[in-house]
Amino acid sequence: MAKRSWGARVRKFSDTWANNLHYTSNGQEDWRDSQVTGLVLRIGKKSKTFYLAITKGPKKGMRKLAPFSLNAGGMNVEKARSTAADILKETTGKTPIHNTLKLTLGRYLDEEYMEDREYSGNPVREETIEKIKKVYASMLDTPLENITDDHMKKMLAKKWKKNNTETKRKKYYYLAALFNCLEKLEKIHKSPIKKRSFKRTKPGVINTYDQLYDDVLEFILVTPRNRKTKYTKDHTRAARLYLASVIITGCRHGEIRKNTIDNFHTGVDKPQIYIPGEICKTGNEREVPISNELYLHHLEIYKNEHWVKNRDRLMFYNQATSSVYTDSLGRKLWQEVKDHFGISGRSYDWRHTFATRVYKETGDIKLVADLIGDEIETANKYYAKKDPERMRMAVASIR
Repeated sequence: MAKRSWGARVRKFSDTWANNLHYTSNGQEDWRDSQVTGLVLRIGKKSKTFYLAITKGPKKGMRKLAPFSLNAGGMNVEKARSTAADILKETTGKTPIHNTLKLTLGRYLDEEYMEDREYSGNPVREETIEKIKKVYASMLDTPLENITDDHMKKMLAKKWKKNNTETKRKKYYYLAALFNCLEKLEKIHKSPIKKRSFKRTKPGVINTYDQLYDDVLEFILVTPRNRKTKYTKDHTRAARLYLASVIITGCRHGEIRKNTIDNFHTGVDKPQIYIPGEICKTGNEREVPISNELYLHHLEIYKNEHWVKNRDRLMFYNQATSSVYTDSLGRKLWQEVKDHFGISGRSYDWRHTFATRVYKETGDIKLVADLIGDEIETANKYYAKKDPERMRMAVASIR
């Protein structure tokens, strides 16, 4: 069955199907072949013409091939696919593989997945594709046709054994979504990845902490760690300031980890962290004010004495890899924080804590959304809880 998306329909081309297609009564209509990426059959009032959509390189655009014809010497579906393959090889330097399942997972992610997702009506970001490569690094050289549910079973039972349920769910759906897309575009009959359910926290239920910021920051930033603990012999200054930044601002981890030193301001007139839209999940740039003196003191020391200079001016730069730190930065330190204060959960829950405290203090859900970079609907869903005491005070103030 054909799928309509992004102004075009997608299906597996055949001569019989193309021959039986009716011309349009008004304008034109594009069909995309599910077997060869970029091959288009454009239907007009009096014509059926093959085109090749080249999406990358200097020659990108719609390239006309020839009208569809079953006559001798004409261009039928098989010839259109062969011609498209020759052109793609000439423009990209790579030999196209008509059967997508012959591609390795890595090559499919690099060459076709983003376009397939667009055709299916559910686009995917380049950042997400990079995450898939990282999660499934051991499978990138495996042809899609050789991937089975046994791969997923091994991942869940061994490689992801220590991950929490939510992390397992996300990693599982990366690959499940890929094969669901292939199934939707009729490139495969059925996804080899079996459906699984993961127990999730009830919508609207969040975890928050009661600890004072000063107490937690003092433990992270001040408590001596030149001794060996059960987790590590020490924690880097980058790890300590990074975790403290996440806790005190309510920012997403990536908004701190991928940020630059120029966006961490310690001036007495306007101490704040600026979050650019390109590293914010919702694309909303914002400024997060900071008033905690202990944090600002250590931020100033880090910037002046311990920051590692780098071309991109990343605040948290890993000299060993010559790149930004991975999301494992501060993980062992967080485990030590949990043990010390007798709490459980994720460091991300400090984002919930921050938002909840701001709402309880102000009652302004738009302010909460602006500070944490969320949409008002999302902030309202999680943080605008009923406060009986505030309700009583409001009623009592009415004259």
